Amino acid sequence: MIPIGISTIAVTAQDMQYTSGLGLSIDEVLSGSYGNGNKYVVYDDESQRFRAGILPQEYRADAAEEIGGVLRLTTDYVSVGQYTGGGDARKYVIHIDLIDAGTGAVLQSTDLYGGEPPQRVKRSIVDFDDNRYGDKPSDEKITAACLSLIGKQELEE
Repeated sequence: MIPIGISTIAVTAQDMQYTSGLGLSIDEVLSGSYGNGNKYVVYDDESQRFRAGILPQEYRADAAEEIGGVLRLTTDYVSVGQYTGGGDARKYVIHIDLIDAGTGAVLQSTDLYGGEPPQRVKRSIVDFDDNRYGDKPSDEKITAACLSLIGKQELEE
């Protein structure tokens, strides 16, 4: 696990190999030099890596010339309350943009909300951050949302 920003994410060996195998940065993918393919890459702003395991193989670009679009994941949070002793109760939000790799235009977007934060927390003298978060949306929910954005699956509520 690598601590980044407001949370901790898992960077898998598969993601690292996939990112290096593409040999491209997100800026290069969105430069307008790509976009003629009919497959997609998923880019996670938080880990600054392409995510291999989100899309099924038949929709995932494994080479630069296959890239037609980018599904860009941005992780944030919303405050949904405040604890009596201080600190915010926060819910993760993953914003997903479907971007045309040829033009850089955002074609569609959606937001996925994570689980509810704890109702109560015990304060400790070693707490450095009084804010508490619910669970992030699962990779399965992210996959379903991405497939919905590219028109390959209905998104269930």
